[in-house]
Amino acid sequence: MEFVGFFREMHHGDKEMERESVLESVQIQGDYDTAGMTSHLASGHPILDIMEVTSDLIGGKFQSPGGSSVMTDGEYAWRADLVEYVRHYRINLPQEFIQWVDEKPYKAPEVNQQRLIDISISVNQFLGFKAAPGAGPRRKGEGN
Repeated sequence: MEFVGFFREMHHGDKEMERESVLESVQIQGDYDTAGMTSHLASGHPILDIMEVTSDLIGGKFQSPGGSSVMTDGEYAWRADLVEYVRHYRINLPQEFIQWVDEKPYKAPEVNQQRLIDISISVNQFLGFKAAPGAGPRRKGEGN
C-alpha cells in the first residue's frame, strides 16, 4: 500500500511517511491531466470516514467536508481533500502515482472486499489508531 497526499502540515500518523510539505508541493505544478486526476481521486473507495471539515492550508480557497477521510484505488490511499488540492492548485504528485492513474480510465478500479479490509487495517496503523478488541475489520482467520 502506497500513501499519497498525507502532508506534514496535516498532523497524523507516522512522520517518516509524511515526507513532503503541501506548501512545497504547490510550488511545483504536477505534470498530469487535472480533470482525469480529480476524477480518479473522487472515484476512490472510502476506507476511513471522518466527520469534520478541513480547510485549505495553502490559500484558503476551499473547505472539504470529511477532508481527512481516506480513499483508495486498491494500490494507493489518499486523504479525501487531495482532490481539492489537485483541482485548485495542481499540486505535485509522485510520478509513480501519476503513471498508475494514467493506466486507468481515470476511475478507481473495483477492489474486492478482503483487499479493502486489508487496506483499512494498514491505513488505521499508518494513522496511529489502535484497534479495540472485538472492534473493526479482521483479516480472515482472526478472532472468533
